[in-house]
Amino acid sequence: MYKLLVGKSVGVRLDGFSQTLADLKAAGFDALDADLCEGGFLEGEDDIALVKSRLAEISKSGLILNGVHLPYGGTRNVAHLDDSMREEAIRRHLEMIALADTYKPRAYILHGSWEPVKDEERAEGLRRMVEAVNYMQTKTQTPIALESLPRTCLLNTAAEMLDVAKKLNKPYFCLDVNHFLQETTESVIPKIGQWIVTTHISDHDYINERHLMPGKGKIAWQKVIAALEQVGYQGVWNYELRADEYACMQDIKDNFDSLFGEYNG
Repeated sequence: MYKLLVGKSVGVRLDGFSQTLADLKAAGFDALDADLCEGGFLEGEDDIALVKSRLAEISKSGLILNGVHLPYGGTRNVAHLDDSMREEAIRRHLEMIALADTYKPRAYILHGSWEPVKDEERAEGLRRMVEAVNYMQTKTQTPIALESLPRTCLLNTAAEMLDVAKKLNKPYFCLDVNHFLQETTESVIPKIGQWIVTTHISDHDYINERHLMPGKGKIAWQKVIAALEQVGYQGVWNYELRADEYACMQDIKDNFDSLFGEYNG
């Protein structure tokens, strides 16, 4: 039988955070990802105090702090071609890592680029991204997992992820299954599986990312689960869904139980 821990991404700065933790526990979740994207980098003492209090609440909740999702966007781009912008992004990411390290997450999830990425700038962007992550990884013992990304972003194919893995001193990936648009999700996993430390789970239509509940799109879920088992993945099956895809946490947990029940049946 193959079964993973189940988690969900939760915005750390959002209202109703304590109730969300309670709902996750009641529904039988094992873990969560603390999403710091909403609100961006740490801004002022009040924001620092809020983030600390929320991370401390997770540590007392009985839920595993599986990942901390670092902010992304134009000014948070560690592959930025402007040296001063890139260096500032790295510095600010490391501020968040230094704060979160106290709470011992299993991984940091990092978007390795922003978009659009021009074809003629791709190689240089990849070089700078690798350089940045290699440096950032020296500042923490926790894996910094580069996320698979869609459209023109860096790391939008298995081939590119494989090439980057060879250049990272400590390669780690977050497999966002809803981001592969040029190849099937299950075909990617055998190529990069040894470096997958966490996941983002949602469905899509192979046209664009959609963050749908699994079963509402075109991902072949039983093939994805089989591929993960074959590469020996034992991390968290972490849902990252649009808010309108579920009415309550039990809806998500029921989806998880159904997927793995079918696989193991």
